[in-house]
Amino acid sequence: MPQEGINNFSFVDAYYETIKEDFPTKGIRERIGVQFAGDATGKVSVPSVLKEIDLHQFRSNDNNTLVQLGENLITVNHLKVYTTWEIFKPIIKKNVEKFLELRKAEVFASAIIRYINKVDLDKQPNFLLSNYFNYDVKIPEGLPQEVNTLNLRVDLWYENGADLCTIVLTSAPVSMPDKYSFFFDITYTSLKEIERLNITNWLEKAHINLNKVFESCLTNKCKEKFN
Repeated sequence: MPQEGINNFSFVDAYYETIKEDFPTKGIRERIGVQFAGDATGKVSVPSVLKEIDLHQFRSNDNNTLVQLGENLITVNHLKVYTTWEIFKPIIKKNVEKFLELRKAEVFASAIIRYINKVDLDKQPNFLLSNYFNYDVKIPEGLPQEVNTLNLRVDLWYENGADLCTIVLTSAPVSMPDKYSFFFDITYTSLKEIERLNITNWLEKAHINLNKVFESCLTNKCKEKFN
């Protein structure tokens, strides 16, 4: 059956022509649902499966960078192994500007930068999370001190309420039996519109704030794990 939603992405082919040298591999992510219909008697017919395109995807030659397009959405993802912000920022800027040009848009309703870090720490007697994270949980005295699952979250206002930074520290699936594993997830979101000409400045400001959060939440002992 024809894929629903295809007409919403008439700009995709033109976009691909501008990036295909850097992102030659095309793909799609589908959204799948089930629809039930009934007649006047209330009898339900056989359900039909509906498919529509959720995102168009374009991968770089080394598969380390992924651009995804929705009708009013663009994401630029850097997968393992992450290089540096100085290398990644021009890639974001270039692709975002092409998207805005093709969509004939002058503003972003919102923008988000998200860093997801997986931290594996050695299991040892008297393990203390505070040795690795300044962002920690304090359990009252008199309660068991051995934590089974961790899920910490805090939202911080930035730029007089124009931006929001969400810091999350959670337990991660253990990949090695002799390790404790954690996800350290930082998301920086614009809650106000960003004009096209200001997107580069916002990206740089967001990165500076995110980097400060990263540096502040991790101890020197934990930072050594990233080096």
